[in-house]
Amino acid sequence: MRFIKILLSLIAIIVAIAIATPFFLEPNDFKEEIANIVEDKTGRKLTIVGDLDISIFPWLGLKTGNLSLGNRQGFKGKSFATIESAQIRVKLVPLFSRKVEMDSLRLNGLELNLQQLKNGKNNWSDLAAKQSDKSNNKTTPSDAPRIAALAIGGITINDAKIRFRDDQSNQDIKLSQLNLETGPLELGAAVDIKLATQLSAQQPNVNGSFEMETEFKANPFDGTYLLNNSRIVADLKGKTLPAGEIKGTLNATIAANLITQTLKLSKLKVSSDPLNITGNMNLGKIFSTNPKLSGNIRVAEFNPKKLFNKFKITPPLTADANALQQASFDTTIGGSLQKINFNNLNLVLDDSLIQGDISLLNRNRKSVSYKLVLDQIDLDRYLPPAPTQTSRFSIIPVAIAAPTETALFPVDLLRSFDMSGSIKAGQLVMNRLKIENIDININQQHGFLKIEPIKGLAYNGNYLGHIRIDARKKNGNVPLISANEALSNVNIGPVIKTITGKEALTGKGNVSAVITTHGQTIPALKQALNGEIKISLSDGILKGIDVVKAVQDTYAKFKNKQSSTNTGKEETPFTNMNVSFQVRNGVMNSQDLVIYSALPLIRGSGTINLNNNTLDYTLKTSADKELVEVVGMDKKLTGVPLRINLTGNLTSPAYSIDWARIVGRVLEKTQKKKLLDSLFGKKKKKTKQPTTSPAPTTQTAPAKPETKEERKKRKKREKKEKIKNLLKGLF
Repeated sequence: MRFIKILLSLIAIIVAIAIATPFFLEPNDFKEEIANIVEDKTGRKLTIVGDLDISIFPWLGLKTGNLSLGNRQGFKGKSFATIESAQIRVKLVPLFSRKVEMDSLRLNGLELNLQQLKNGKNNWSDLAAKQSDKSNNKTTPSDAPRIAALAIGGITINDAKIRFRDDQSNQDIKLSQLNLETGPLELGAAVDIKLATQLSAQQPNVNGSFEMETEFKANPFDGTYLLNNSRIVADLKGKTLPAGEIKGTLNATIAANLITQTLKLSKLKVSSDPLNITGNMNLGKIFSTNPKLSGNIRVAEFNPKKLFNKFKITPPLTADANALQQASFDTTIGGSLQKINFNNLNLVLDDSLIQGDISLLNRNRKSVSYKLVLDQIDLDRYLPPAPTQTSRFSIIPVAIAAPTETALFPVDLLRSFDMSGSIKAGQLVMNRLKIENIDININQQHGFLKIEPIKGLAYNGNYLGHIRIDARKKNGNVPLISANEALSNVNIGPVIKTITGKEALTGKGNVSAVITTHGQTIPALKQALNGEIKISLSDGILKGIDVVKAVQDTYAKFKNKQSSTNTGKEETPFTNMNVSFQVRNGVMNSQDLVIYSALPLIRGSGTINLNNNTLDYTLKTSADKELVEVVGMDKKLTGVPLRINLTGNLTSPAYSIDWARIVGRVLEKTQKKKLLDSLFGKKKKKTKQPTTSPAPTTQTAPAKPETKEERKKRKKREKKEKIKNLLKGLF
C-alpha cells in the first residue's frame, strides 16, 4: 500500500503539471514556474531536464523528458524519484464540468528511492503531510473547487526500479525491471493489474522473479482491499526460505481489512512440485508479531522422496524401494504463526492411515508435538536396505546383512528439530515381528531420539521395548544406538520363522536383548555391538540338527561304515532350553546352554562371530545305554562324554565329533585300570597242588646264581610282557 500511495502522489504532480502547462505560452520557458508550483504542493524541488511538449484539443496532454523530484533533507541520495519520460492526457471539455477523464498514464524508467532511518523517520510521509497542511487551510467553497469525478484510463510503468532501505532492521529490498500495467482506474471500481519484477533483498537474503495478475478493488475510506482471482508466480532463492527456494504458483482471492487487521485467502490453490495444496486461510492481527491462523488445507497425493529432494535432504534409503512413494493429508489449522496446530489430521502414508493432532512450534527452536492413531504400519519397509540370509542352524536367529557404505541415520535431520508425543497403532511390523494393540511414546531433543516404552501384544504373549538413538553433536556423525527389548510368554516358533524364514526353533517362553552399538554402516554396527541376549523356552524343538543322527553319522564315518540312510527331520525336541549370549564387539559368547530332553543332558558353549558370519560352538552330552543301542556303538562306549563341534559359516555350518579322541581316552582309561589292577591290585590265589609221589631225582650240577644286572633286565622283560598280554583282545 505504501507504493500505491507514493505512486498516486507522483501522478498528482504530473497531473498538476499537465493542467498548469497549457496556460503558459511556451512550457519550456516556464519550467521554473512549474517547478515552483510542484514545490509548493509537495515541499520537494522538481528538476525538469528534458523538454516539455503539450497538446490542447481534444486532449489536454503533456509529454516530458527527464524529471527528478528531490529527496527529503537528511536522507541519502539527491533524488527521491526520477522519471526518464512520462505522458499524460486529459480530455479538455469535461474539465469545464469539474470532471477529470484521463487517458493512460505512461511512466518510463521510474526510479524510486525509499528510506527509513534508525529513528523511524522516512522520506515519503512528508509528501502526504504537505497535502494535509494544504487541506487544513481555511478556504471557502469558492476558493477550493471540488472535482466532480475522476477517471484514469490506466497506468503503464516500464522498466522501473524501486529501492527500500530500513536502517532499523538493515533491510534492503530492490525491485528492478518492474513492469506494471492496469486497466481503467475509477473510484470504487475494480481494476485489472499485471505486475512483473526482479527481486533482490537483504535481511532476508532473497533474490529471484515475481509475477502477479489480479483484479484489484480498494476502498481506503473503510480500509478494505480486495485482490480477486489473483495469480502469483514466484521463483525465489535464499537461505532463509524453506528448502532454500520458493518456486511455484499461488491462486487465491485475497481480502484485507486494515482496520480490523484481518486477511482472508479463499479459493486457495498452491502448486509447487511435488505439492498441490488447496483450502482456505484466515489471518487475524496481521500487524502484530504473531498473527493468528485459522482455516483448512488439503494436500493432494505426492511423492515424499521428491519432497526430501526439494528441501535438499537426501531421502533415506529404505528396504522397500516402493516405500515413501505416496502420501496425502487434509487437516484444519489453528493457532498462530509461532505455533501452528493441525487438528483432525488425516495422513495417508503408503498403505497406512494416520489420524490425530500435531502442533508445530517455531520459536527459538523448531519442535513438534503430536498425538496420533494409526491403523497399521510396516516399519521394516522404511529401515535401511539389508539383503539377508539366515543360517540353517543357529542357537538364536541371526540375520546376516549385506554391507553398505551409505549413512544409515540422517543425523542432520534429527538435530534440526525436537519432538514429543504418543502413537497408538492397531498393528505394527518391526524387525519383521508383528505387534498389535501398541502404545508408543517418541521423544527427541537436539538429536537424542527415545522410542520408549513400546508396549504391545505379540504371538500370544507380550512385547516391551526401549530404543534410543543418540545423534547429538557430541557424537559427531556416528550415532549411539541402544535397545532393550523383551518378548514374554510368546510362541517363539512364529517369531523365529518371521525373522529367518524358517521355523528353526519352537517353544513357549521368554526372549530378551539388551544391546548397544554405534556406526553409520551395517559392518560398523555389527563390529560395535555389545550387550546380552537371553532365551528361555519350554516344550519345543531345536531344528536344523538332529543330535542322535549327528552322533550316528560321525560314528559311522569313524568306523569306515556307511552312515544311516534315515532321512528324517533334522531336529532335536526338548522339554526346556536356556541360553544366554554375552556380546562383545560383534562376537556372541555363550557358556551356559542347557537343553533338557529325552537324551542325556545337553550343554553348550562357544562363539558366534557376527563380523565374519561364522560360529564355533560345541554341544556336550553323553552316550547312555539307549543312545549306544540306537547308534550301534561299541557297548564299551556307554557313558562316554560326547562333544559335537559346530563350525563354519552361519548359513551352512558343519558338525563333527572327534571319535578318535573319545576311543583313545576310553582305551587309555581301560588300560590304566587293568594295568593298575595287575600291578597294584590283589595277588592271584594259589591253587592247591595234587599229592603225588615225588619224582625220582637225578643228580644235576647246581645253577649259576644271577648277577644284579641280569635280575634287573629280567624283571623289565617280564613287566613288558604282562602289558602286552593285557592289550590282547581289546578293540
